[in-house]
Amino acid sequence: GPAVRCLEIGGGRGSIARWLCQDVAPQGHVTATDLETGFLSRLALPNLTVLRHDVRTDDFPEGSFDLVHVRAVFMHIPGRMATLQRVASWLAPGGWLVAEEPDFGMWLADLDPAWAAHPAAWHEAFPSGSLCQGRALLRQIHRLGLADISADAELDIVLRGTALAEFYRLSIEALSQSLISAGLLTAAEVARLTARLAQP
Repeated sequence: GPAVRCLEIGGGRGSIARWLCQDVAPQGHVTATDLETGFLSRLALPNLTVLRHDVRTDDFPEGSFDLVHVRAVFMHIPGRMATLQRVASWLAPGGWLVAEEPDFGMWLADLDPAWAAHPAAWHEAFPSGSLCQGRALLRQIHRLGLADISADAELDIVLRGTALAEFYRLSIEALSQSLISAGLLTAAEVARLTARLAQP
């Protein structure tokens, strides 16, 4: 509808915020938040407000938004249920909450031991993180007093030479020194894990 108010939590590089701004223009408005707003601040859009905002501790008034979108945020924080309840309170009557969260269940069960080692090492390095937030969300969402709840799931098959393979390579590369320094993976294991992305 006209003048729709959107909130993007954990806006990252701004792909969703940019799309929402275009979709709700000219009357709608988007508020995009993150702990680090460097990428979001580069978006020069007339109907966008960028805020440094910690979803764990910072608030909005109840009923502030018609649409709230959050992707891969709850998996990183403790106190997920309490935070999810606060986020749901920011919805106006008739508003929509779209929550997308990864789940590492299939990755942990991968037949390739080198590939399967990464999620557990990540979780050991970041114990507040959840390996199963995608599945947990299916239970949590029913405790929010919302109507018309539905869910969908997607499984990524990582093929070499694709943008998804490059995403995982960069993610593993960004974490590798922390995992090696903490003794959670060896340099050889990280090298095998990275090389796996270039194999069939």
